[in-house]
Amino acid sequence: MGLRRGATGARFRRQVPIGHWIVDFASLDPKIAIEVDDESHDFRNESKRSSDIQAQGFLLLRFNNEEVAEQVD
Repeated sequence: MGLRRGATGARFRRQVPIGHWIVDFASLDPKIAIEVDDESHDFRNESKRSSDIQAQGFLLLRFNNEEVAEQVD
């Protein structure tokens, strides 16, 4: 099961620009943005980044690499 296989009912794309940010995955209808981060990710701008993405009307979901690898469902 995966995002690209249409299992969610939404069409997700990779590396999607939203405002001046680029999210890992996004669906434009419905507006859902997904970020997958690891411990080396620079978190200094995350609050601003999150609020900017949400201000564009997106539901923002954040996962870390371990969650994606171990808890796919």
